Amino acid sequence: AVKFDYLTYDQVLQKGLRVMDAAGIALAKEDHLPIMVLDMGVAGNIKRAAMGEKVGTLIAD
Repeated sequence: AVKFDYLTYDQVLQKGLRVMDAAGIALAKEDHLPIMVLDMGVAGNIKRAAMGEKVGTLIAD
């Protein structure tokens, strides 16, 4: 896997990245909902993401 710091919704769809299904990406794009993709196997990652740390890939406009 390759880690990206930031991707747009369109980049995810164009690259065919399987973060989630295309319909979910399209709905998030339509409603301007950011998506944070992170490794849940690393202890504390969810807390760090919630605190604003960059621990994964942000998918947004």
